[in-house]
Amino acid sequence: MVSSTELDSLLSILREKLQSRKAVLADKSIRTLFSETIAEVLRERFGMSEDEVKTYIYVEGCLGKILPNEGGKVFGSRLYPDAIIRFDDGLKVAVELDWGNKNRGSKLKNALAKSGMLKLTGNFHRVAVFFFLNSPIELTSIEQRVLKFYREDLFTWLILV
Repeated sequence: MVSSTELDSLLSILREKLQSRKAVLADKSIRTLFSETIAEVLRERFGMSEDEVKTYIYVEGCLGKILPNEGGKVFGSRLYPDAIIRFDDGLKVAVELDWGNKNRGSKLKNALAKSGMLKLTGNFHRVAVFFFLNSPIELTSIEQRVLKFYREDLFTWLILV
């Protein structure tokens, strides 16, 4: 059984594995890398078969299926996450995948805005934004306040890779 109590641990393991593998992004898309990595983690940690992995994970264009109620509609436009992690106790986590650097912060702002909207649709309990960076960044105090708001009010985590 995959319980939502595993969420923090799962996200931490994913970050570490993705960090160690991000050099392959020149050859693979972020979605492909995420799909392969999370499938591996679920097989190793929970002993899942490939078919079982597909019931817990959806990654757009790579793995699993999205269910009709797992999207949303905002300002007349359909809204779907890049990936979804499902748990046996009903918790659903939307996942956004993006990349950039500090000098092109609009990509990070857009990823957070979309993640906030995904949470507000009411279809997801949590949202994780895996943001792949070319180089490490230091967050300003206002950026830290923004992220605190996202964590506390929108149950959304920014995971820098």
